Amino acid sequence: MCLQFSALGKKNKRNFSGYKLFNVVLEAVKYHYPDSSEYQITKDISSVLASAGDWDGGRKKRQNGKN
Repeated sequence: MCLQFSALGKKNKRNFSGYKLFNVVLEAVKYHYPDSSEYQITKDISSVLASAGDWDGGRKKRQNGKN
């Protein structure tokens, strides 16, 4: 499911920041890390979603396909 989302809806993916869950995550992170900016949290979420293709052996499958 994460492969279908990006933090801001780029690359023809669904916009995670448009969902209520994004605000829940944002507030939870702000609560535990009060010095974190909304920009940095969004940037980190974006990075996590962008790397979703590497989860569950995705990177290994791609690397094996190149050999």
